[in-house]
Amino acid sequence: MKAVVISNKSQFDKLRELGWEAQEYQVYCDNIRLHAWLRENGISFISLGEELLRDKWDAINAWGCQSMLEWGRRSRQKEYFRELDLPAVLNLFLSYILIPAVKNYHFAQIILEKPGLSGVLIFKTENRRKYPYFSGNVHLNHFLELLGRRRGVPVEEISVYEKENEGYVVPLERAGWSAQVKAWLKGWVNGVYGGFVQPNGRIRVFVKGSIKHLGSCVQALKRRKADVAIYDFEFHREQWAFARAENIPYYIPSCFRAKKGADRKGFADGLVTALRVSLEEAIRERLFVYEGENLGDFVREHVFYGVEDYLWGLMPEAEIFENILASCDVKAWLVDEDYALRGAFLAAFMKARRVAFYCVSHANMAVSFSVPPESRCFSNSTTLVQSMFEKEMYASRGWDPGRIVVTGAPRYDRLLELKKSLRRRPARQRGDKIKLLYAATGLWLYSPDQHGYLGSHSVCFGDYQIPAFRMILEAAKDLPIEMVVKPHSAEAVSSWRRFVRSAAPAITVTEASEDFFKLLVESDAMILSYWSTGLIEAGLAGIPSIFVAPQIDSAVLSEFSKNGYCRLVKTKEELRAELKHLCEGGPERCLSASARVRSDYYLGNNDGKSAGRVVDLILSGGVAGAVEKPAEKQRVLFHV
Repeated sequence: MKAVVISNKSQFDKLRELGWEAQEYQVYCDNIRLHAWLRENGISFISLGEELLRDKWDAINAWGCQSMLEWGRRSRQKEYFRELDLPAVLNLFLSYILIPAVKNYHFAQIILEKPGLSGVLIFKTENRRKYPYFSGNVHLNHFLELLGRRRGVPVEEISVYEKENEGYVVPLERAGWSAQVKAWLKGWVNGVYGGFVQPNGRIRVFVKGSIKHLGSCVQALKRRKADVAIYDFEFHREQWAFARAENIPYYIPSCFRAKKGADRKGFADGLVTALRVSLEEAIRERLFVYEGENLGDFVREHVFYGVEDYLWGLMPEAEIFENILASCDVKAWLVDEDYALRGAFLAAFMKARRVAFYCVSHANMAVSFSVPPESRCFSNSTTLVQSMFEKEMYASRGWDPGRIVVTGAPRYDRLLELKKSLRRRPARQRGDKIKLLYAATGLWLYSPDQHGYLGSHSVCFGDYQIPAFRMILEAAKDLPIEMVVKPHSAEAVSSWRRFVRSAAPAITVTEASEDFFKLLVESDAMILSYWSTGLIEAGLAGIPSIFVAPQIDSAVLSEFSKNGYCRLVKTKEELRAELKHLCEGGPERCLSASARVRSDYYLGNNDGKSAGRVVDLILSGGVAGAVEKPAEKQRVLFHV
């Protein structure tokens, strides 16, 4: 029997158009979003899911991270990228593509080792996605062809134009006319705002990121007489209102319009040339060998596919950044993200101009894999974290631990202030309902085109979240519990409201913009079913938390639970017992039953002075308005 992997409706329609006979094929499917549709059409299939490789997750994650880190380290040693640390810009998403690619390498092996296999049918996609996007199915078909031909398995090819290019990661919801009007107005504001707001040449510190994360630092900088401004990649009313209230400048790109005739061609061409040379050398040196298989050609043709176009797309931003430096006396930046698509380029650009760059961590990701110490070289800035636990989690993924400083997270200064309100709350009376806060992620199903580490799908997507939440509803049935669902992202709110309306209409679903800290301190307990920074925040607030983990086997999470920072439950019966204990004894009894240890390691410094420490670190470089320090002459990457 022949094998074929169907991932979307376009592929199925192409097969039907060619008159294929289903009984001649063993159908596989790598896209859980297509499962119901295939069943409706009477197609029997075998599901390809990451759980098939559970014992390999950590090894694949570590190898993918290490490979890209080593490419960057060797490129810097040989000075391929003298003008801009391009490997640091691309590092995260290249590893986020390489890791699921290796998963598909294993999927191809599983298919080809099936007894009685007489051939494989593969799809050649006519509209491949370019970096930073990718198609897991394209990668799987590549390895099916490569390994199949090597093993002498007959391979048949079909070309197909795939229409499913929207919503392949986060399913899109069509916006109505009001949303379109708002989008038009926002675009108009972004275009004209700069005509009314001109740069202030005295600005020395730029702050970019969420006010929730960095607002207290802006206020502390202002109190210390620093010349500070907020920079935003597009106009946001809440950012603008905050800047206006603090009487500081608020800038967006149109305030630093690029000049016509900017010499960016040489800059971009130089990056592309250096990229090609460094990549070819890495392939020759067999940097991308996985379990004896040299994936170098695959990395060049698929992982880096379209990266040149991506680099050209960054050039308008580079002109804006050059104009910022030409217009203001910039000495430092403070951001809340320096490693993903937008923040990484800004960080590397400023680093090349020898401008101090600081990143306040906005999320604590817990991972169970670890790259070797000698490969931990990622550093776009000085990263500022809440605790040693958070520092170790960054280092495990490849951050240079020497560039990570434990200052505490400034946003938690406010949480610790809110915590004091717990002491003023009325005493809980017998029979009062327990207020339970559910920290929610998205409900959409996992996509084979999802970036990230293996294993994240098992907790962060609807195929795990929906049954986990139903288990919570069943365990809480008839108990005196009042539950509030707080979605993490705006995209998740509507899907959560639809789901709750059908499953448990009495539950409240908040907006994503709702104040999570306020919800937390007003709750008796928090419950969740994926790793979230909320676990750290509940620990800081002194709120008991329950982690629903029916299918999770994580050493980091288990250790976190053993040290008293959450109650880990795997069955409905265990969860029911925890909820009854909470209702009968109250949150105080739950906390007293969980002896929390290693508080400094997990929670960091709880003195409420983190913003001050961050600002001290920035100003120690002499960037305050009243402090003068001889500045090294800045290099110009290209003339505007």
